[in-house]
Amino acid sequence: MTALIALVRKQLSESRWLLGISALALFGLSWLFVYASNRIEREDRRRSDSEFYMRRGGIARAIGGASADNSSTSLEIAWWRHPFVILIVAMWPIARGSASVAGELEKGSLDMVLSRPISRNAFLTSQILSACVGMAVLSFALVAGNQVANRFNFIQSPPGLMAALRPGLNAMALAFSMFGFTLALSSFDIVRWRPNLLGSAITLAMFIALIVSGIPSLDEWKWLENFSIFKAYDPVDAALGASRLGSNTAVLGGIGMTCLLIGYIAFNRRDLPSSS
Repeated sequence: MTALIALVRKQLSESRWLLGISALALFGLSWLFVYASNRIEREDRRRSDSEFYMRRGGIARAIGGASADNSSTSLEIAWWRHPFVILIVAMWPIARGSASVAGELEKGSLDMVLSRPISRNAFLTSQILSACVGMAVLSFALVAGNQVANRFNFIQSPPGLMAALRPGLNAMALAFSMFGFTLALSSFDIVRWRPNLLGSAITLAMFIALIVSGIPSLDEWKWLENFSIFKAYDPVDAALGASRLGSNTAVLGGIGMTCLLIGYIAFNRRDLPSSS
């Protein structure tokens, strides 16, 4: 157990700059989204009530999807589906997933680690634990940015802590699925750039698939959303009523766990280069 904790601390220390900058960026973006919501509401209050709610709801649905309504909570959390947020959320799990096995082989440090009384399972578990700690930090940064910003910006009906924590959980589950398939790819490889590239390409392809499936003039491509993990990322629904949070988290968590199982099997069965 001591060796496992030491490995987790080592991996977090090595990637602290990526984690810290990503968390600060998400905190700042979350604050910015609250400020943008404040400006939208302030401008729309000059109009009639009906126009105010219709315009606010239209913006929320355009960004956050069909789950959005006319509430302030919906408008604030809808921004969590912005590509900037998804890009930053994806950086950590893909980077840690590609570094888990292939990165350690490429550096030549895996042989030294495994020469000590540490099993392959314990080593891979430490990689997963350190990645999960980072994903929790990033999700908390989104929630913290939202909650702190609401204290400095007037919002008509801001989300409470629990309403913000639920979409934070959804974001963490999304990152976990990305980490899972990137680690599985890394478990088969000996250089880091390939799982890094493939993990990024798969994530981008699934994001594009969701966008294409949502274009009204391309109804014949609606089926593409079934092959995208982003179909299960619905922070607005999680914040408003969480009617699909359980199923979405189960889907994303199931994808991540399945890929991690493949990673364990591949890593335990493969031959490691003697130069590792």
